[in-house]
Amino acid sequence: MLGLETEEYYAWELENVKSLYTVISYSPVNAIDRDLALVNAVRHVFPNSPIRLCTWHVNKNIAKTVSQCLKLERDMIISLSTGSWFCMLELWWNLKKGGTR
Repeated sequence: MLGLETEEYYAWELENVKSLYTVISYSPVNAIDRDLALVNAVRHVFPNSPIRLCTWHVNKNIAKTVSQCLKLERDMIISLSTGSWFCMLELWWNLKKGGTR
């Protein structure tokens, strides 16, 4: 975890990462969360690189939203292994695998 979550600090970190890959002639794909400071830093340091949402963060937000919709406590929704949560999660993964056909 980074010590500071500012655009300047993210840019400094990304510049350091970028310096490790000076022999690579392509722009990396960046999978990040929706932190605006991080998005801006990636756009500055890697202007030609696509930015994608991180699957882990998307799934975390889905779990949070579903738990609020079902009015269950967070610990309870995460610990469920059967029932509506499992069914919803399976549908979500199948949807993701299907792409945008």
